[in-house]
Amino acid sequence: MNNIYLILGASSEIGSALIRSLNEKEREALFLSHYRSHPDVLREIEMKNGNQLRALQADLSLSEEVEGLIGEVREICSSPTHIVHLPADLYEFQKLKDIRWESVLHDMELQLHSIMQILAAFLPKMTKGERNGKVLFMLSENTVGLPAKYTVKYTVGKYALLGLMRSLASDYEGKRINFNAVSPSVMDTKFLRKIDERLLEISGVREHMLKPSEVTPAMEYLLSPASDRVNGQNLLLRG
Repeated sequence: MNNIYLILGASSEIGSALIRSLNEKEREALFLSHYRSHPDVLREIEMKNGNQLRALQADLSLSEEVEGLIGEVREICSSPTHIVHLPADLYEFQKLKDIRWESVLHDMELQLHSIMQILAAFLPKMTKGERNGKVLFMLSENTVGLPAKYTVKYTVGKYALLGLMRSLASDYEGKRINFNAVSPSVMDTKFLRKIDERLLEISGVREHMLKPSEVTPAMEYLLSPASDRVNGQNLLLRG
């Protein structure tokens, strides 16, 4: 077995698009593909080139389920070589006065606490491989310049991940591991299902939307040996 990818949020449209694309290029890779409630998306992927996919279920907003996921991964391998972190709450427009603190905490558990638990478990071994380990975060164009209006909760969560990514890049500088992020403009996916189509037009979001297939090439680059000299970077992708 060559590369071992742990993809968190693999059943999302961007997650499944990434797996499908890597599946065409990789040889004898293992895709540990996390999902919360929609495994059918993963089962539909026809693996090629000796690649394998293992679907792993967990609610990443619950610490005990994250620990269970870590245990499942350890039963399969000592450590992944690549970790891709995609989960986030649904995108929505909210004024500050309408945001419930409980929803902020839920998003922090889902996005931040989960990946901190997972990285704490696997980073020690990821840094000791023959090739550079890779950790890739899905952020947002909201972390570059002024964010979209009324996206406080979403933007705060993404900045928390940006801070984690940059801190780890500094902490592990000189080790055999790279931490980077991609920050696309909003993608045209089910992630937007809480948003009225008219609001997307009025806000200007629709104008700059990306398809998952337009984002995966940058992700693949940051997961490849070609990016071994790239560390702590947040790559903006704008439609």
